[in-house]
Amino acid sequence: MRTMSEQGVVEFREGVAYLQEQGDPSVEAKLVRRPDRMGSMAVIREGYKVLDYPPEQEGRCAHAFDDLDAFAEYMNRHHQPLADHAVDIMVQDRTVKAIVDTSRREPETLTCEMTTDPAWDAWVGIFDRELGQRDLQQHIRSWRGTLGDHGALLTALAAIQVSTGQEMQSNIDAIGGTRLSSAEGKQDVKVGVPPILRVSVPIYEAVDTEYDLEVLVSITPTPLSFTLSCPKLERHERQARRDFASTLSNLLDDSFLVSIGTAKHLTREVQSA
Repeated sequence: MRTMSEQGVVEFREGVAYLQEQGDPSVEAKLVRRPDRMGSMAVIREGYKVLDYPPEQEGRCAHAFDDLDAFAEYMNRHHQPLADHAVDIMVQDRTVKAIVDTSRREPETLTCEMTTDPAWDAWVGIFDRELGQRDLQQHIRSWRGTLGDHGALLTALAAIQVSTGQEMQSNIDAIGGTRLSSAEGKQDVKVGVPPILRVSVPIYEAVDTEYDLEVLVSITPTPLSFTLSCPKLERHERQARRDFASTLSNLLDDSFLVSIGTAKHLTREVQSA
């Protein structure tokens, strides 16, 4: 197989590499940089053979941190955001991601999980679900520290008694209070669960801030069930994300820039000289 034409075109298995005119190959191997800059080739006289040299192997780091303080300490100790050594730090949906030396084909990447508080996870987990009397009571008892009036609420839930097998009617007053009544058994039960609960809960463990949630309570009479919802949930999550970025910025050196968004690393072809 002819591997080098008169115009200096070198053919090899991966395709055709267009090289600058190198002249007649010498007896000894002549190293030529591959056009894609990934390794070198040696052109020799005997049979015009092309020997392909693999690129040098370089290691890269891809650290994953579980603690925000450890992440910030590592960044402060090992990296500085210089003009020729760009560092991108992005607070994403649930992960902080740093890309070090963004111009490299495979830059160093560091990630840190944004751990949510267990109380926040518990509240979000019951939103927009039908809960029975016992389920709601157990939830309030488990996370009573997030509610200022948990004692009265637990008492109200424990006092509810509804007979089964009877036709029930539900009436809601002007402030959202619910009254259940039975035409057959002459039962009239006042459900003392307020229509709005005020919940104060942290969102991220690393952020020393509690967020006041307005939780709406909807009651279904037969069978008796409760549905809780938080219309401003996404607004609280966006604010917590901004607060997380501010907390991280305070932990890092002033020269680092912390942004909110999604970190992506893309490569592009670079024409070699």
